[in-house]
Amino acid sequence: MSTVAKKMMMGSGAGDSAYKIDQSLIFEQASNSQLSRVVSSAGNRRTYTFSTWIKKTSQDDWQAVMSVDSHIAAGGNDNSGLHFYEDTIYIVDYDYSTTNWLLRTNRVFRDNSSWYHIVYVVDTTQGTAANRVKLYINGVQETSFSTATYPSQNVEGLWNSTITDRLGGALTTRVGNGSQIATTNGMDGNLAETHFIDGTALTPSSFGETNSDTNQWIPKEYSGSYGTNGFYLKFVSGALGTDSSGEGNNFTSANLANSDVVTDTPTNNFCTMNPLALKANHVSSQGNLKMTWADGNAGTDQGTMLMKSGKWYWEIVANVAAGVPLAVGDANFDFKDAENIAATTGGVNAIGYGPAGYIYQTGGSAISDPATFGTSDIAAIAVDVDGGTVKFYKNNSLEYTYTYGTSGVGITPNGNGLVPLVSGSQLTTTLNFGQNGTFSGVKTAQGNADGNGIGDFYYAPPSGYLALCTSNLPAPAISLPSAHFNTVLYTGNGSTQSISGVGHQPDWVWIKNRSAADDHKLTDAVRGVTNEIEASSGDAEATNADGLTAFDSDGFSLGDDDEYNTNTENYVSWNWKANGAGSNDTSGDIDATVSANATAGFSIVNYVPNGTASATIPHGLGVAPDMVFYKRYNGTSSWFCWTTAIDGSNDYLVLNGTDAAVAVSQAGGTSFTSSFIRATNYGASGSPEVVAYCFASKEGFSKIGAYTGNGNADGMFINTGFRPAWVMFKRANTTGYWGIHDVARHPSNTNDARLFTGEGGAAETSHGNYNIDFLSNGFKPRVNHTGMNTDASTYFYMAFAESPFKYANAR
Repeated sequence: MSTVAKKMMMGSGAGDSAYKIDQSLIFEQASNSQLSRVVSSAGNRRTYTFSTWIKKTSQDDWQAVMSVDSHIAAGGNDNSGLHFYEDTIYIVDYDYSTTNWLLRTNRVFRDNSSWYHIVYVVDTTQGTAANRVKLYINGVQETSFSTATYPSQNVEGLWNSTITDRLGGALTTRVGNGSQIATTNGMDGNLAETHFIDGTALTPSSFGETNSDTNQWIPKEYSGSYGTNGFYLKFVSGALGTDSSGEGNNFTSANLANSDVVTDTPTNNFCTMNPLALKANHVSSQGNLKMTWADGNAGTDQGTMLMKSGKWYWEIVANVAAGVPLAVGDANFDFKDAENIAATTGGVNAIGYGPAGYIYQTGGSAISDPATFGTSDIAAIAVDVDGGTVKFYKNNSLEYTYTYGTSGVGITPNGNGLVPLVSGSQLTTTLNFGQNGTFSGVKTAQGNADGNGIGDFYYAPPSGYLALCTSNLPAPAISLPSAHFNTVLYTGNGSTQSISGVGHQPDWVWIKNRSAADDHKLTDAVRGVTNEIEASSGDAEATNADGLTAFDSDGFSLGDDDEYNTNTENYVSWNWKANGAGSNDTSGDIDATVSANATAGFSIVNYVPNGTASATIPHGLGVAPDMVFYKRYNGTSSWFCWTTAIDGSNDYLVLNGTDAAVAVSQAGGTSFTSSFIRATNYGASGSPEVVAYCFASKEGFSKIGAYTGNGNADGMFINTGFRPAWVMFKRANTTGYWGIHDVARHPSNTNDARLFTGEGGAAETSHGNYNIDFLSNGFKPRVNHTGMNTDASTYFYMAFAESPFKYANAR
């Protein structure tokens, strides 16, 4: 295997040997689990560094990651540490009556599907106040705080102190628990690779690095010293609190067991259940591997990982013999508010196996062939996505094989992919996707790995079936999405300038002035530079010698036109790579100039209609597109946006308008193929010239689809299979604006910076009505609003990746 292949498989950085983390430790807030150490000698109270990797289980109000506290009196206490508070990070050092420092992020941390790297640095000797306490997330310094009280120069904080508890006890240093509220407000999630450096202020580069092939922030081996009170916790089974730094600063565990050590790590992220896609009153715990809900709370919850291809295996123990704890279904159905899959009609697009000895399927009767299973049994599922089969097992004996594809019954393939499910009117079950062979202490691990040597299963997976984890996910065709799509921000200078940092030579550039109500300007390499059309109007193409004047190897050049380059005003550019100026393609009924990037599912097609609606036009993608934006550019005409992504049928939308989706009645009922789009009646008169921008979804890079709103601030989770960089929405079943969000303009959650195409080019707005979280594996509306999440409304969306999920950090 090549060095590059090893780097990408292991999620590691440069060098011949990829750095691998073998295990993490699950902390359970409800169990008050923690590691603690009595500090016997003082360390440096002015300068230190704390580094850890975290995978969150829940969004509880208070979670202490690392803390030290000494109770003063009832209702108050000294405290120093790093906490999650209402999804923000809350850093505090409070010494009796004095707040030495207090920082609370504006950013919220609600991603439970992947890993965060957090580095907390204190150096009160610094001359600049803001340099005395620093927080880094995934290698990037956090600078936006709702509260920011920095320490006085040279102040000594509580951490690393040997002061005595004012109620008589010695000061205790904790990892994973303790807070200024109560010691029960501990960490709920996994910790891995935890370092404390006493006496030195470091940067994240001591603990991690950027993988140049994927742009992922990844762990690297720390090679420095630790200082007097420094420690390194690997969380090894049998030595949970053992300090591996050489300093001997060991921790004592409380309410933790060796069964809490799992192989889910930052270098191999495993599937769990997804707390962002749970029904109310459904509880996930034990690192999101245990699901519990009482009778009367029927619903279906989904896992974090998307299965688009391949063979996958996982196991469950039914702690209570009820419900349908072993199931699989459509990735983008709104499971959490739906019927459970035991319903004979309706329900979710899924198939499952219940302890009562039935196979339950959507739209069909329950099948009574398989055996019952109880609380002492191991039930398992083997999903062959490409072969279209689902096999159910009891104690390693095959009980039932289901072949999917029958319309309206069980699983109906629709291109969204599949996810693991648990379902029922009541349920308590523990899952093992390969990271915990003890099922959280219920069983004795048997140590069975898959064919790639990964996982700890009770039974050996069937031949060819793998643990559902990032190391086993197929390598995406596009490992670095910015090489094909990227968002770049710039500030106008009122003159000429070249914009770089795109990461490729773009062939389609969409520019919007964020500071003013200027139109959306679109230029492509097929029609040529200086030739602009507008997404916000139906106006004809205009030649603008002072607009976009060149496509450069890493960006583009601009003239001094106000809508492109007003001095001091802020702009956003969205950049797609096709294939240059294109070439003539005569394979269809109409000849066309085609510039196609089949790998990325994007092409630019320029043609002259012949008056026949069903006439074929080549698009160059090799697969049928999901969306085509048509624009007649030699005359005034609104955009015609033909898509099959809303419900599988042919519909069109208007990019420069608010119209609801309308069924396409043109082209004789024909649709797109892997080779051709259709001319339609669009622009059929008046000697038109038309440009068409064609898009096909590509695994790990782009997703074009639709979802149904739930009218709740806890909106539907949409699993795209990647960490989005850009999402555009349009309410499809009635009128509504097209809205665009991206992570360049708003890098952290909650993302509320929206631009609209149909408002005459209105300036950027940040508004609570457009809250959305961008996550490591998809996105989630966080508001009840017509723009993205009205109950029972249908929303069309297009999303492009910042990172495939295989290489994604938590956002």
